[in-house]
Amino acid sequence: MRRMMTLLTAMLLALSMLAVPASAGEKTDAKKAELEQAVVDARARVDARQAEVKRLEKELVKARAEVDAQQKVVDARERDLKKAERALSRAERELRGALKALRAARGQLAKAEATLAKAEAALKDARHEVRRLERVIKDTTNKRGKCVGSKAQRAECQKAKDALPGAKKDVREARAAVRDARAAVGEAKQAVADARQAVADAKKAVGDAKKAVAEASQALSDAKAELVRLQGVVDTIEAKLAKAKRALAKAEAALAKAEAALKAYVPPVKKAPTNKDECKNGGWKAGDYRNQGQCVSYFASGQKRGGR
Repeated sequence: MRRMMTLLTAMLLALSMLAVPASAGEKTDAKKAELEQAVVDARARVDARQAEVKRLEKELVKARAEVDAQQKVVDARERDLKKAERALSRAERELRGALKALRAARGQLAKAEATLAKAEAALKDARHEVRRLERVIKDTTNKRGKCVGSKAQRAECQKAKDALPGAKKDVREARAAVRDARAAVGEAKQAVADARQAVADAKKAVGDAKKAVAEASQALSDAKAELVRLQGVVDTIEAKLAKAKRALAKAEAALAKAEAALKAYVPPVKKAPTNKDECKNGGWKAGDYRNQGQCVSYFASGQKRGGR
């Protein structure tokens, strides 16, 4: 009868094990697993932060290289602008020189025209003198060309005859002077035309140079704007990198903390049950028992040993 009761008790205990909560050992294993998982998660976060830092560092290197390259573009555009400004300065000097030459050519033309006017007046006077002398001679000579009339008339006639060759010579010289003056006027007019063309060419050169300066200035402005934009990209990446490094430091600190917690963890010492109540909640695992029922049966039978 006693043997039957023992077996019945063991069966009841075995059935009750199905509703028994997690044992202390299982709780211990769960705590350690939780700490290990925390370390794994912390390492994963560190790896992710490190990957983010490396990615941003690569982006920063690339962005800085673009800034350096754009700075070279800006330097080149500044050189282009200075070159264009020097060309404009030369063109403006040439224009001033051309305008000065035009004024000089106009002055020469005015002088040549004045000389021509003077020469034409001298020619007119010389012709008038020749005609006067010829009239005097005509009025005071007979058919044979001999001076006649009063003594004064004859004297005037002879004087006219003597002066007529010189007067005709003066006409010839005046005509030559007029021809020379007209040639000089023609040359002066051509010089004025050439000077006007030089001025027009110089003005066009100045216009082209001003356009080149405007284009170079715009190119420099665009290059500087792009440099500012790229520098802004660098600043943004640097800010993100600093933030990522702070996050990495935080993640590394969390990892160190998790690893320290795992390293410091000491599972509780398992004590062999000393009565049937201590067999419950996994306490039987601390003794040499196959299950909770065997542990309870052992103490229920009245035996006193630490297990078998």
